[in-house]
Amino acid sequence: MDKRNPISKSEDMTENKSPHIQIIGSYLLFKGYGLEKAPIIIESNEQLQFIIRRNLRSASNLAKAYSVEEVEKIMEILDQNAPFDWNISSVEKYIGRDHNEIIKNLKVLKQRK
Repeated sequence: MDKRNPISKSEDMTENKSPHIQIIGSYLLFKGYGLEKAPIIIESNEQLQFIIRRNLRSASNLAKAYSVEEVEKIMEILDQNAPFDWNISSVEKYIGRDHNEIIKNLKVLKQRK
């Protein structure tokens, strides 16, 4: 697997029939998977499978209760505002809350750092 341009794998995942796989694919895209400065570097299919397994429970829980679009909106808010390295479990924590309230709370966290 080419670690510099495996983005297509994540994009393929976002079009998967299973919502939990779509959520994991979106997460990898938000985290910049495949880009040089990405916090997640994946060099093999085994590593990709490991990441899928590691995030499967949270993604499945989210997919049972929320649409992929709702989950992606929270990912976007976290990506733009979180002063910490967020993950799919973070999405579980914040989903279902008022978006403005999430942003406000994340700004407070940024100020404390």
